[in-house]
Amino acid sequence: AVGELIALLGDPDSEVQQAAIWALGQIGGAKARRALRACQASPTEATREAAAEALSELDFASAPLDMFYFDGEEAQSGDA
Repeated sequence: AVGELIALLGDPDSEVQQAAIWALGQIGGAKARRALRACQASPTEATREAAAEALSELDFASAPLDMFYFDGEEAQSGDA
């Protein structure tokens, strides 16, 4: 799917391009990341912004889940 979405980045319809950029950010992977970085060099501001948002989403989705870990014992020890 990533290869087909990358091909859609060259579509003449900007809405198709925007949808492909969003989808690449959701799917992720090395190819998607490279394509989104290339989109950041676009002469079109909307494309650059969409690529930046998609890369942010990709980075968030690929972050380790331990950043959300909460140890309840630490919170309780301060209450005593």
